[in-house]
Amino acid sequence: MRPITSGIGSAPHRIAKILAKPLTKLLGSVSDSHLKNSGDLLSRLRQLDFSGKKMASFDVKALFTNVPVKGAMQAIEFAIKSIPIEEFPVPKTHFMKLVELCLDFQAFSYGDEEFAQVNGLAMGSPLSPVAACLYMEMLERKHFRQIMGADATWLKYVDDVFVLVPEEKNLNDKLNKLNGVKTKIQFTLESENDGTLPILDILIAIREDVVTYKVFRKKTNQEDYIHYFSAHSERVKSGVVIGFFLRAYRICSDEYLDAEIEHIFDSFMKLKYPRAFFIRCLRKAKKIRRAPTSTQTWSNYKIIEAPSSGKTEAIARALRKAGVQLIEKTGSKIGEIIKKRKGTESKDSVVYKVPCSGCSKAYFGETYRGTKKRIYEHKSDIRHHRTTSSFVMHIEKHQHLPDWDKTEILWSGKDKSKRKVVEAAVISTLPNINSKRGDYTLAPIIARILWEEQINVT
Repeated sequence: MRPITSGIGSAPHRIAKILAKPLTKLLGSVSDSHLKNSGDLLSRLRQLDFSGKKMASFDVKALFTNVPVKGAMQAIEFAIKSIPIEEFPVPKTHFMKLVELCLDFQAFSYGDEEFAQVNGLAMGSPLSPVAACLYMEMLERKHFRQIMGADATWLKYVDDVFVLVPEEKNLNDKLNKLNGVKTKIQFTLESENDGTLPILDILIAIREDVVTYKVFRKKTNQEDYIHYFSAHSERVKSGVVIGFFLRAYRICSDEYLDAEIEHIFDSFMKLKYPRAFFIRCLRKAKKIRRAPTSTQTWSNYKIIEAPSSGKTEAIARALRKAGVQLIEKTGSKIGEIIKKRKGTESKDSVVYKVPCSGCSKAYFGETYRGTKKRIYEHKSDIRHHRTTSSFVMHIEKHQHLPDWDKTEILWSGKDKSKRKVVEAAVISTLPNINSKRGDYTLAPIIARILWEEQINVT
């Protein structure tokens, strides 16, 4: 590591996130070994013939920090050749320059100091996983598959590789050859033990040429999940439990399914979950499993975030019908609550109300600069007769003037997104002269609930 004297902004990280999206679609285009998840691995394993063969897994030591930036750039450049230009946010030459800039910008802080990572890909960068995978696919196409031979199956999830080879094949010899390709890319080998092999969260077992599967947990697994009396919503807790049940149904062979479900029950019972809660979750999991695959994806939804509360589920159901997915924001960590951060608290971040002197309506607005400055700007709009101003439009139509002296602050806080949601909620709820509805379009019932939740007004 070497210290860097200039400040580190988040712009390269945000750019890297944008660039990673089109590259993610390329995974598996260079080599067909790429696995999306453990479900993808299972579907491929069920198509293999295990008779007369043995299993093993290779694991790459510290993959990200050992992938050279130059090599990653070569892999990305090769992968994007066949992709149409219109699928990229910028021309390909500019795209590659931006990728190189983000991969070279490997800055991080430790304590009060800032450092630049000299070798490999930066941990935490959105580009690093996809760049590392494409680099590995390039090595597979050029070297690894030839070393393993045409009679070997090679399936890879990031740095975990599953191989199925004829029983007579010497895997230690293959390991030495694989490690000889690139000095930085070094594998470790785990052979099957008594006909079993763990890979990702699956334990594969072969008995008399019959292949079975069950959920694999490492010895260090603590079963440390969400406690039932935690502040998380019922929705979050049930989602976690249902997820475990669905994984059991997805992975386990019939002979292991009941034991896995009982294990889930036992693990969460220790965390004070009621048994009736499990029964409801298990029924829901079975219903999801039987339901036809939906074509609806997250990309089809508009997503908004709201604080977790007792009314969130009702709001979520109403929004879902309108194609909006509500994401609950759970409580912060204790350290984040008690730690004072510079520049986050501001009395100038407000939602305010300016009543009309001639009717019962009012103007509602939000600002982070304080009401004094914002009111001065509104008065300037009226003096210069700016027709885009809500005040000017109301004066023109009704000859009513604002009652500046009765301006009041309805809500104050430090969160920009919450401030804008509150503004949209009050505009949708109370009589107003606003020509715009705010940054969010809310149904009246949703706006009312959000407004009452945030401001406690009726």
